[in-house]
Amino acid sequence: MSADVRYWPSGRPPPDDERVETDCPACGLHWVIHARLAGHGMRCECGTMIDVPKREAGMISYEKPSAIAPVSRSSLRRSRRVDPDQGYAKPPSPQETVLEVPTSMSMGANTLRHASLDTRRRWLGRGVLELALVVAAFWFPPLLIELFASGEGIIYLPLTGALSGLLVVLVGLPAAHYMFRPVRPAHIGYFAEAALVCIAAAGLAYLWVQFLQEHMDLGVSEVGLLQERLGVPWLIALYCFVPAVFEELAFRGLLMGRFATLLGRQGALLATTVAFALAHGITFGLPFHMFGGFYLGWLRLRSGSLLPCMLGHFVYNGVVIFVIG
Repeated sequence: MSADVRYWPSGRPPPDDERVETDCPACGLHWVIHARLAGHGMRCECGTMIDVPKREAGMISYEKPSAIAPVSRSSLRRSRRVDPDQGYAKPPSPQETVLEVPTSMSMGANTLRHASLDTRRRWLGRGVLELALVVAAFWFPPLLIELFASGEGIIYLPLTGALSGLLVVLVGLPAAHYMFRPVRPAHIGYFAEAALVCIAAAGLAYLWVQFLQEHMDLGVSEVGLLQERLGVPWLIALYCFVPAVFEELAFRGLLMGRFATLLGRQGALLATTVAFALAHGITFGLPFHMFGGFYLGWLRLRSGSLLPCMLGHFVYNGVVIFVIG
């Protein structure tokens, strides 16, 4: 047995008559797993999906899987049995019902499609609760300032940005694997693509605002006042850095990972697109928020990383703030 051993549930070695063992085909980490997950899938610490071997009645089953060869990008697009996050062929899907899966556990996309109704209900409830808390984290601090800081509330805006970011992290900590694991390197091509697409989207947003201003009164922008009172660095931090980092951690990290487990990647992409757009409010910018939510989610699925998404988000907000105002 390898010296590097991990247990599921974490830190609690199962009894000898209630365990199965297997090795991760990517990193070689040895897993000792409770028998209730036998025959299903789980995610290793390295992010690779592992097929947990079935356990025969009255026996302790151990099966060391063969190495899984990397596949080409064209194969990733053609095959449904491929995990685009890791670039490895995905093992066959589980055939039996998954029981008593803790909502804090890291699970792969669509893993719970065979789960019991009670398990799916608990996971869906956890996802909806996390979505509500994420939206509240972004809305609640500015609302407090608007309600209680009359007149000079603008000087507290940096504090609201920091508080929103902290609240988002606190919401995601119980499922930190979904929120923080995707913050990893990606191919430079994804960063270039994100910057170009988001600059083009911001250009379209500029034309849209010009059209609206010609046909209706949109009011006076507060960007000039904010820049005068707070300065450019704080303006960039509030409207570019904070949304780019913490909205991506929340929507393309935590929520996409949670809903992908239940709905699959396409279902999670649709759910987080709608949630991201509605979280920004029903405004004239809704079409662009829908596009942004869809594109950044699609980019996350293809790149396997949140970093290109953060860059694209930062660039879009920066162009909108300093060009459109």
